[in-house]
Amino acid sequence: MTYALEICEYLARELNNQNGTILKLHSVYGSAANYKTINGRIVTFLSSQRSMGVASICLPTDNIREFFYGIDELHIYNSLLIGKSAKIDFSNSEIISPYISGYMNLNKKADLASQLKKVIISNIPENGIYKEIAKLKILNLPEFPGVTSNGIYPERFGKLLESILHNVETDALDEIFKGIIGYGIGLTPSADDFILGILAVYSSCDRVFKNLAQVCKANIYRTNDISAEMLFHGSEKRFCEPIIEFFKSSDISKATANIRNIGYSSGHDILCGIYAGLILLCEV
Repeated sequence: MTYALEICEYLARELNNQNGTILKLHSVYGSAANYKTINGRIVTFLSSQRSMGVASICLPTDNIREFFYGIDELHIYNSLLIGKSAKIDFSNSEIISPYISGYMNLNKKADLASQLKKVIISNIPENGIYKEIAKLKILNLPEFPGVTSNGIYPERFGKLLESILHNVETDALDEIFKGIIGYGIGLTPSADDFILGILAVYSSCDRVFKNLAQVCKANIYRTNDISAEMLFHGSEKRFCEPIIEFFKSSDISKATANIRNIGYSSGHDILCGIYAGLILLCEV
């Protein structure tokens, strides 16, 4: 059978440029399967229950693990991804853009930051980035017993925010990123999710974003493959559907809920990054 549902615009273009090549299995989870292209990029196949990612295809199945069982390779041939038991026709799929086309909510960034702060402090996961950033005065976040760090990372994140605020040169920013990327829990470590949130906000500010993106790309080898792919695309201004919706939605409650549903603490960590980015923009 031939299947297709939704595909990221960027991915459809990339796959069409790789006709005749093979994708190798990278990893399989309950709702996602990852394959690696010949140039090292990761293609993610998602179940129908998941929101669209960046380089992803959403399929009409609830069980991705079962769908891709035993398929170690996928062959690209004339807009088809061909495996042992299925053909995925990405030419007839609905195309989803991974770019933030409008920044409606940034027009009221101070009000948005205030609303987001309430969401963040009312839904703090047991682990995650909050404990590392709660001490930072610029963010004006309350500290809570049991979720406050006593380690070296609050200082590192403080330096990161100061560097972004003053748009420091890439060499100085690079040293800070070296001590942060890859830190934290989860398939996508908390620090990486936090950085992604900042990238999403600053993708509207080319002057600062250029330095952030350059340094981020230079250090993605310090984290795992999945997270590195996430940061690579963030550095190219490509984001998952829930993040895109956040910046254009008039219903902040629903928009934040959709992001919080990402992973265990990833969604909250991303929101913390978005909040930090908004606070920095308010300081400019």
